[in-house]
Amino acid sequence: IIVAMAQTLLSAHIRNKVADITVDGGKHVFEAHVVLVWQLFE
Repeated sequence: IIVAMAQTLLSAHIRNKVADITVDGGKHVFEAHVVLVWQLFE
């Protein structure tokens, strides 16, 4: 039972990490697009 709980906590932690990385990556991609568009209009 303890092992199962540990595995559940670990997988939840990994999912959170992946979600954080995905959100951060999305933000960087969005910022890069904004910069590109801004440069086009200058």
